[in-house]
Amino acid sequence: MSVGVGAVHLSWDVLAIAAGGGQVPVQPLPMEGEIAPPAYLLADRSGQIHMSRSERDRQDLGLAVRDVRDILGYPEILISGATWPVDLIYRARLHNPLSVIRTHLRREPYAVAIPYPDDWADEQVHALYDRVAGLGVHVETVPESVALAGYMRGAGLVHAEAPGATVVYSDSRSILVVAAQSDADVPTESVDVPFSPEALENAEVADNVVWATLAAARTIGSDSRLVLLAGNIVYNDYLRMAFQNQLGQRMRIAEHPLHAVALGAAYLISEDGDDEAADAEPEPPGPVESEPEPVESEPEPAEPVVEEAVAEEPEVEEPVVEEPTERIVEEPTERVTTPAPTVLAPPDDPTQQMRPRPAEAPQRSTLAPTTRHLTTGVDSDRGTADAAESVAEEDVEPERNKSPFAVLQWAWVVAFVVPAIALLVAALSLGRWLAGPTPLSEDDARNMALRAIPATDAFPGMLTKVDSDTNEDVAVTSRSAMTSMACGSIPLTPKESEGARASAAEVYSAATSDTTKSPYSPGDGIALRAMSFDPKTADQVLGAVLQRVQDCPNREQNDIRYVVPVPTSGDDPGPPLQSGEAAPAGKPKLDVHGSDRIAWRGLLPIRDSPVAKVEQVTCLVDRVGDLLLRSCGSSLDSRRADTLAESGMDAMHDRLS
Repeated sequence: MSVGVGAVHLSWDVLAIAAGGGQVPVQPLPMEGEIAPPAYLLADRSGQIHMSRSERDRQDLGLAVRDVRDILGYPEILISGATWPVDLIYRARLHNPLSVIRTHLRREPYAVAIPYPDDWADEQVHALYDRVAGLGVHVETVPESVALAGYMRGAGLVHAEAPGATVVYSDSRSILVVAAQSDADVPTESVDVPFSPEALENAEVADNVVWATLAAARTIGSDSRLVLLAGNIVYNDYLRMAFQNQLGQRMRIAEHPLHAVALGAAYLISEDGDDEAADAEPEPPGPVESEPEPVESEPEPAEPVVEEAVAEEPEVEEPVVEEPTERIVEEPTERVTTPAPTVLAPPDDPTQQMRPRPAEAPQRSTLAPTTRHLTTGVDSDRGTADAAESVAEEDVEPERNKSPFAVLQWAWVVAFVVPAIALLVAALSLGRWLAGPTPLSEDDARNMALRAIPATDAFPGMLTKVDSDTNEDVAVTSRSAMTSMACGSIPLTPKESEGARASAAEVYSAATSDTTKSPYSPGDGIALRAMSFDPKTADQVLGAVLQRVQDCPNREQNDIRYVVPVPTSGDDPGPPLQSGEAAPAGKPKLDVHGSDRIAWRGLLPIRDSPVAKVEQVTCLVDRVGDLLLRSCGSSLDSRRADTLAESGMDAMHDRLS
């Protein structure tokens, strides 16, 4: 190896760091004395971020960000009342790993690999790439399956005599099955196998997971004569023993289970770096051949010796076109690269305390090839002479054809037609400038929001609540009279107020008596709302809603208390519980993974409940064009509140379809 590289695997529970190259072997790296430090970030009550190992036992620190990948796609987040740009969060999370890599290599790494889950969309991959590239490092994004195949080749587990093997990798949430090949040119096949958390505690369920995993391996044609177990699944006795009992001698455990992905990614980009370095090295000069001594011979009298004219002409260089620096590895998933940056000094150590400050966007340069026009001296002289003769002929010809009538005709065209056309064009341009874009009227904005609200009989068995001010079922408001789409009924946030134009809302509630024929129970309710906003402010409105949900006020001004956001990746935390209340049976099933949906749960106080009991509330927010849709379901049971919220959102989508 001739180049030094690093890799940082960001997962939901731990960080895995690897580096090597040149004279240094690729190996896992510890950080602060831990081989796999936790991935989360902590914060104190003032919003300052802490991540040092010595501070984790402090009683005044709480969880700030569990997985930094969850905040991709948002410009900033709110932590204990402090607003943090997401760029600074990534700088804080990756400062120590990058410092460890630099220290191990004793120089700036040629590239840093960042593995990502195989099921990520391109938008998520590019967002991750931009965040890490903004730290001034050359980034390679690598799918986890491709990295695991690279680990098998780098560790020598697949080779010419054993060209194929199966990798079973798990982070305790799902299992990634990879068909590893010794030939790097063969595309890497993989499949994801979900499993129930009960498999971590039940031997019978763990056996079923093994059968499902082996069946998935057969669907991608993976060679199961060797099965490598990697990830934190190795440390679970139930699953490890289930695989051992089924596979026997065919199963092996990775030497570095938590670092398999990071090591494989480092192996891959180190090979790419070697290839590029080899291509960039000039060929060594060969031995200098001595010129043969001239042999005297009589010149032939037939033709005189004439020196070649080419030797006298200036040498014409071919235009140099710079090739793009993006390198595509022959794997089925795109890997995004960036040009190697100038070595930058590492930022100040943020491991003790960091305060929010504006994030600097990475600068990018665009290289455009330039075209040079070269001519020889002989051709340029000849071309100049020919052009002069042609111009002279053209100048003489019109003089012969000019007549008083022709001159008068052209003068009339110049004097009247041309100014008229110019005046018309100027008038049209001025009219468009004065008119400007046609804004949406307040009535149109109200009608747009009203169109998303279902009819009063959309939920048979529920009654609609009549607005006391307008005596109408649907309450339509605009501008300052509107409330926020986040939390419960709280005022608009500043960024929401800039883009919000009009809102329409309707509340449905089940009858509290004579419910024998109703599909709903007393206390069940659905609150629907649609907000029309300026499309130019779409990102800031969604960002403001998300930030406010993370820190909803737990006071009387908010009719939903103890709000718990539902993350877009990771496990559903479930509903908030009252004092002495047991958690509901079963795992929460509210799934917002891989979507733009924002969701949260909370508690409805007794004074706002139609049955005078504390109720569970689930709220969903979707974006459809220039509309934000919110559906909140309330019930005495949390699972029932989830279902009601989803039913309300489906009804609004049906209205707009």
